[in-house]
Amino acid sequence: MRASIILLIATTNSFLCHQESKELEDVYGRLVQVDGKNMCIDIAGSGDQVVVLLSGWGSLSPVLDLRPLAANLDDKYTVITVEHFGYGLSDDTNSDRSVENITYELHRALKEIGYNNYTLMAHSTSGLYGLYYANMYPNEVKFFVGIDTSVANEDDLEAFMQESLSYGNTLRTLNNLGIIRLLSVIDPSSIIPEVSGYQRSE
Repeated sequence: MRASIILLIATTNSFLCHQESKELEDVYGRLVQVDGKNMCIDIAGSGDQVVVLLSGWGSLSPVLDLRPLAANLDDKYTVITVEHFGYGLSDDTNSDRSVENITYELHRALKEIGYNNYTLMAHSTSGLYGLYYANMYPNEVKFFVGIDTSVANEDDLEAFMQESLSYGNTLRTLNNLGIIRLLSVIDPSSIIPEVSGYQRSE
């Protein structure tokens, strides 16, 4: 009985995802080519100073998750929100999700859209990528701002990455089975938290 319910939810989720895929083509952001794959980048505001927002691990849509923050910054700054491969509307990738690869892809994407001087603002696990990035490209990163960032010493990094990959695989499985969609119907704030004073949609 339990297996039948899960199969029904997964089949419904698959059908709905296919139906919705056409509607998601122009929802937000723009797609930037990085090594033959599309990376979604959203740009808000037009200030002289640029802030690049990097989301934490497991965000289903970094642009939507970080939109309240971007909305509070875009009157003074140009705010760029990046969806790494495998997140939001960006393509999946088979390349290792190592700090080096993620940093390289981010740098290529920012170069592709013409930015080479900015503040990196990283949340959670993106703190690892942001700090590595700032050390790799010190002439481009003016400031690094960490929002509850993860920092790991070299001895802990491998174990941390393995634990994160395990969590990511679990989240992907729950998403593919439709469990995340079901939870979002039952309690939307458990998937995308509410932000006081900010309305995400009508």
